Amino acid sequence: MEFITIFDKVLYSFKDANTDEGEQIFDSEWDKTYAKWMDHTYVYEFMEENEKYLSSPYFKKFPITKQEARQQIYDEALNIKLILKEACLNARSGMPLDHFFKPLNNNESSFKSLATTKGKSLIKIKSKTRLLRVYAIRIDANVFVLTGGAIKLVEFLKEHNETYTEQLKMDRVRSFLNENGIADEDGFFELICE
Repeated sequence: MEFITIFDKVLYSFKDANTDEGEQIFDSEWDKTYAKWMDHTYVYEFMEENEKYLSSPYFKKFPITKQEARQQIYDEALNIKLILKEACLNARSGMPLDHFFKPLNNNESSFKSLATTKGKSLIKIKSKTRLLRVYAIRIDANVFVLTGGAIKLVEFLKEHNETYTEQLKMDRVRSFLNENGIADEDGFFELICE
């Protein structure tokens, strides 16, 4: 597993044997995730294959059509990228990444060591249901490793293959960090500088 700098000393992603897809080569899991979200063909096909989820109880309160969902995915992707950039630029002074990323488990109110986290767009949207999630492992205050992201059409990650795959990636990265004795940013920086 290789860790790739997205923004120095603040935001990282990873790359391993599963990151590249066929002839498509990606610098990191974050680059792969963002490329998918911005790929109109991928999003169109994804929504065609998963339209049934839009009529599930998860969307009953705030219904959305697949056409609206496709546009919302694009808008949210741009917003997430902008938020991450601004948070990284201001990580030590302004809105830190700790304000963007929240514990993955909604029942947790604070971060634990190597916490799994999620972030979502902050733009005003019609449906009130955010469709995109970016997932990360929190190494320390304002230091995160992005593990990927997903179009989230279900309440629980295990209910859809795409979100479940993201859960497995988070678990794999966290296990790798644990096995290498990483507990804080100093240990992480030592690992990536080896």
